[in-house]
Amino acid sequence: MSSTHSPADVLSKQQRAILLHQLANAANGELTLSKAAKPPAWAAKQFGLAPEVATAVLDVLIAEQLVAGSEKGKTKKVAITRAGREALEQLAEFVPQPPPPAPPKPPKKSPAEVVADKVRAKVAELDEDAVVTEKALGKPGGTKVTEAQTQAFADTLAELLSAGTLHTHPGGKYGKRPVPTLAELVRKQVEETLATKAGPFKPADLSRPKKGASPEEQQAHADVLGKVIAELLAAKNLFPHDGGKYGPLPPPPPPDFPDRELREVYVLHQFSRAPNRTITKADIELAFPGQGKPDLKALKAKFSHVVGFRGVGCFEMGAPATRQTLEQLVAAGDLRYTGEAEAGEYTLTDAGAKRLEHARTTNPVLPPVGNPATPDDAAMREKWEAFVLLRLTEAASFTAGESAVFAGGYPKGSKLNE
Repeated sequence: MSSTHSPADVLSKQQRAILLHQLANAANGELTLSKAAKPPAWAAKQFGLAPEVATAVLDVLIAEQLVAGSEKGKTKKVAITRAGREALEQLAEFVPQPPPPAPPKPPKKSPAEVVADKVRAKVAELDEDAVVTEKALGKPGGTKVTEAQTQAFADTLAELLSAGTLHTHPGGKYGKRPVPTLAELVRKQVEETLATKAGPFKPADLSRPKKGASPEEQQAHADVLGKVIAELLAAKNLFPHDGGKYGPLPPPPPPDFPDRELREVYVLHQFSRAPNRTITKADIELAFPGQGKPDLKALKAKFSHVVGFRGVGCFEMGAPATRQTLEQLVAAGDLRYTGEAEAGEYTLTDAGAKRLEHARTTNPVLPPVGNPATPDDAAMREKWEAFVLLRLTEAASFTAGESAVFAGGYPKGSKLNE
């Protein structure tokens, strides 16, 4: 459309083009005057063609012989002329395009469909952790509720449950999340405790069974708690502490000991005495004092292979130092650890056995074997004293008679540490 036309001129041409176009598309190019003066509603509104305006424009077109008027009785008609068709071709750019048809209106929903839509909308708006009643989900109520509405609610609820969008909860309630398992509840309690308190904690302080739990439920809770603790220990999100406790941070490192070699060789010696040179992690943990752990007498009776780990005072080997030494030996290849993080076992390797064999010739604190010999010099006396002190550290209350000290063989004087 040329930009040289004024707005008034453009509107006039558009009005003429609309009326001529309407006549050109009519049967035989003819309409009654009343119909010709009523163009489509959108055109009349957009281009100001009210009936009286359209009639006035038609009168001008008749005067210009672009439209011919006729009367038959009381009926007035108008028809487009040849000159009118030629004029319409020149006005082609001013013929407006009708707007696209409006989309059909959606059919009105039934009351049952309205109920179903309301339920879906309520569920979509629910918080992830919310647990609500059927009423909160839009269950229809009142005296005017129809059977179809009630059925629609039940069907929609069943559909959402089947799809996993909604889950049933105790007390006839519903939520987006399923009812948490015992393991999920215990883990959540443990993580909340670790996040809000410093610890260390006894297992019972990390998570407790629900009030009024039956013995079976209490046992199930204890079993799950044990598994959760093992998983957190393996993931390094929980750390063992003395006394059978656990904390979110590792225990403070043991104090520096002047000779790491002494500790490591002593631990290797304990494994050399154990059946199959193997000791489980659980048995070693039993050797550390704590709630529910056996006393020294019971430890000797049932777990004699770990007595050597109980309170080795001369090496300052409490639980933290022993655990640290075990890790060092595994890293060096002198011990091998197999199994799960908290349910595995340590085994003395061939490399560890060779190291121990060599250490017996150089380290005076290892328990020697053989027949007694009279110490004949200061060096031998020092070795004898170290041997006796070692046996005393292994004894209850660090006290033992002579027979207990030398039980298992006397050392040879020249080969005290072989």
